[in-house]
Amino acid sequence: SLHDALPISVIVLTANAIAGVKEQYLAAGFTDYMSKPVEWSDLEASLRKYLPAEKVVLSQEEDPEETQENGSTELKEFYSGIDGLNYADAVKFCSNEEILRKTIETFYKSIDSNSGSIEEFLQAGDIRNYTIKVHALKSSARLIGAGQLSEDAKYLEECGDNGSIEPIREKTPKLLADYRSYKEKLSPLFGSDE
Repeated sequence: SLHDALPISVIVLTANAIAGVKEQYLAAGFTDYMSKPVEWSDLEASLRKYLPAEKVVLSQEEDPEETQENGSTELKEFYSGIDGLNYADAVKFCSNEEILRKTIETFYKSIDSNSGSIEEFLQAGDIRNYTIKVHALKSSARLIGAGQLSEDAKYLEECGDNGSIEPIREKTPKLLADYRSYKEKLSPLFGSDE
């Protein structure tokens, strides 16, 4: 069979991170286990471990032309002037600046639609889809180093999972205001045209 000819590694990616669950997945036949939220360095390590060496091409970690004399980069300098963003966390979660820049752009371009969806689901009383959206915000905010925004979204996700509607109604307006404030904070990275 094809499986016998080409061994395939299957890594389970799950939010289930309780003690002993890794062993359960491995016993069920998975090659390895990763829990969410995934750190890019862990994902890269897994890929390097299981991909054939000839399939792995490593990119340069940093563009030497972008590095200034003091060892910082333009993006690092930008982060230092923005309240609510942590450059060290963002680079750790994204692995390098190239991925971070793409992640910031995706985050930036989705602010209007995602914040609108969160608001609409709350107004409609659709807590299930509201919870899915704040879960996504928790993860994307964490990736760009917006730690407090991520923590606030995490709290509201937990409220949604537990059916605690009152804290959701009370705290969502502040979450949305904070989320939408990143449109202005990040806009200098993208110039005036969208």
